[in-house]
Amino acid sequence: MTAGADGREAYATIDELAAAFGLEEAQAAALSRYADLMLAWRRGNVTALSTREEIVSTLFGDALALLDVPQLQERASAGWLDLGAGAGVPGIPLAVALPAAELTLLDSAARKCAFLAAAIEAAGLGARATVVCSRSERHAAAGQPGREAYDVVLARAVAPLPALVELASPLLAPGGVLLASKTSRAVREEGPGGGERAASARESDLAGKARGAEGLLQPDARSFLYGQLLVAMPGMADERFARSVIYMCAHSAEGAMGIMLNRPSSVRNFPELLEQLRVIDSAERISLPPAARNVQVLSGGPVQTDRGFVLHTGDFFIDNSTLKIDDAVSLTATIDILRAIAVGHGPDRALLALGCAGWDAGQLENEIQLNGWLHCPADPAILFDHDLDTKYVRALRSIGVDLGKLSLNAGHA
Repeated sequence: MTAGADGREAYATIDELAAAFGLEEAQAAALSRYADLMLAWRRGNVTALSTREEIVSTLFGDALALLDVPQLQERASAGWLDLGAGAGVPGIPLAVALPAAELTLLDSAARKCAFLAAAIEAAGLGARATVVCSRSERHAAAGQPGREAYDVVLARAVAPLPALVELASPLLAPGGVLLASKTSRAVREEGPGGGERAASARESDLAGKARGAEGLLQPDARSFLYGQLLVAMPGMADERFARSVIYMCAHSAEGAMGIMLNRPSSVRNFPELLEQLRVIDSAERISLPPAARNVQVLSGGPVQTDRGFVLHTGDFFIDNSTLKIDDAVSLTATIDILRAIAVGHGPDRALLALGCAGWDAGQLENEIQLNGWLHCPADPAILFDHDLDTKYVRALRSIGVDLGKLSLNAGHA
């Protein structure tokens, strides 16, 4: 066992992990089979980690660190839900370690549900673990089996924390807890109605504004604009944002971050960019899949212009790298997604933005009050299509606004 760069304990082998957390031989063997399955499914975008050591340390070690959370131990024999389960972390490692737990793994992606079913078998969880292939909102709807059904809801890199609280609340039984695995430190939070929320979190490698939004628990997540479109008013004073349409990736009391959707970049050619980044060589350009050749490159905003952000559909996820904004849209800011796109294993639709838009605490709210912006629900067609010139007008029309009749005194839609 060693210490990682962030000071966390890093376990190189299953045996080290088992010794650290007091696992029996059969439990260690179950985790070993589970790790083997992850590696076998790696090309199916189950995980971007490529070695057994990375899986043991980064995924299993972080998951089992939640065993130190008292609220989890108090509910060791209760019904748990792993929300947006993906590869099954932290739910499966924890269920292996606590054999009385009843685990439900919830994910909306069919291929991940198929993996999760195989993972349950590999980990030997048997009848005490099930897979539900559904959106969280549907599973939690009134009259559905997930409504207030779980004493523990687990989540790892699913959404900004305010959104996660909103997703998890209708799934939690009275007095239940939310464990949001995003750092190695466990934090207990009080939720609405007296219920507890225990959050433990690791920061994702995204823009500073996105990182700030991850760590904040707000009483009313609906007051924030992540997952919506921000549309500049005709009288926008800042020329950098004139007639801009921005998809909001993160928004909290600490600030906001978004991607501009209708500004072309001076770098227009995605295959050429892949070659410059040494993701492919020149001979491979001709064999790129159509999805890779069709990725548009945009100027995402005036902040962090030396960084690339891939906004994409929710069918692709990389642990510790992808920020799941909602069930339909995610953001990834590591080169792993470019490699996946280049070999045809990336998301269904994606755009690459160079730079982003960012606001300090209270800045965006002030600009909205000064009639600088409208905001409205995001239309997937506006997000990913290539008709940049009409996105501004289409965004306004989507909320019934005629640009010719728009008053500069409008506030929000």
